[in-house]
Amino acid sequence: MALYKIRCRLSYHYLKIALIEIFANTVRDGIFNNPSTFLTPPMPLMAFQALITDFANKLSLFESGGTAQLGPYRDAKKALMLALDVLSTYVNTEANNNPNTILLSGFEPTKSSSSKINAPLQPQTVTLTRGLPGELTADCAKVTNAESYGGLLVANNPIPDGMGINELGQIVAFSNVSPAGPTPGPTPGPGSIQFIQDLNKARRKKFTGLAVGTTYYFYMWAMNAGGVSPLSVVVSKKVVEG
Repeated sequence: MALYKIRCRLSYHYLKIALIEIFANTVRDGIFNNPSTFLTPPMPLMAFQALITDFANKLSLFESGGTAQLGPYRDAKKALMLALDVLSTYVNTEANNNPNTILLSGFEPTKSSSSKINAPLQPQTVTLTRGLPGELTADCAKVTNAESYGGLLVANNPIPDGMGINELGQIVAFSNVSPAGPTPGPTPGPGSIQFIQDLNKARRKKFTGLAVGTTYYFYMWAMNAGGVSPLSVVVSKKVVEG
């Protein structure tokens, strides 16, 4: 398999849900409306359009029907992303390191692999604000060259005994679990939250289910292909009843 210094960025895998259909439509128009440049796409226009339409329909059902529609939505998103991966590989071949050809296709070109990528600097202006009772939201100023952000929320309590994953895709540790141990399955066991490591990539991070009267300490870091930034200066906030 040929290696290209300039190729399609794969950042569409991390797009916000509302932007996925828009991006897929842009790629559709870029490739299939330019047959002189893209002579032999690896799939027909109708097949790719069907995946876009199915994703849009399943997303609408998920947003209106809740968790019962989560499985079909995830399957539709996975199928669309796989199709975009196939198309991006094809565009890499046709572009042969030409960023203008990649831009024409609707994808975004990477920089030359010979360019050194520096790790992001330490996140600045980190904030932690109260929302509803038991809720805190964290944010920071945008970090130059950051591709994603991580966060850690720590309570002023002992290290927890139990661990699980909540509905926001966050690792959550608990203390005061039952003698039998943490509750198995995707939902964490009972007890007060001791720390949350946020694995989502956005800067804005929302934490729920926090104990009223507890002070939580928050750290943020930024990441890209060049490495990970230092942890931010810690910020703290006490959760109140509202």
